[in-house]
Amino acid sequence: MSAEYLPKLDKDVFDKDHFMDVFFDCSFFGKKLKTDKINAVKGSAIIDQEFWIPIHLPLTLSRLVITCKDYDAVVKDDIAGSMVFDINKLLELGSKEGGTMYWQNLLGAPLDVAGAHTDLMNNNPEFAS
Repeated sequence: MSAEYLPKLDKDVFDKDHFMDVFFDCSFFGKKLKTDKINAVKGSAIIDQEFWIPIHLPLTLSRLVITCKDYDAVVKDDIAGSMVFDINKLLELGSKEGGTMYWQNLLGAPLDVAGAHTDLMNNNPEFAS
């Protein structure tokens, strides 16, 4: 996974290029997955890890949300944005010979805003901008 144009969530005074400590996580049918965290430099991060998600057919749930977060050792991790996937579409694209790759937008609430609407946007990316 790679992420570009990430927001500057860490307020590091000494390192102007340090944006955030990025990791991705998701939960699907009770299975929780999380990547290692890496430093996003100049707003970009590449995480060379895979999520192996067990899928049982027929699907009872086709919505998969992967969340991009900023690790914070002191308080709660910040959500930078989320990606929503339709599992049926992923299965269709992956069944082609060699599979396929595509871009998925990272959606989240505006920065420096808090409250019920922010939580709604971060937990339901289809409401975000």
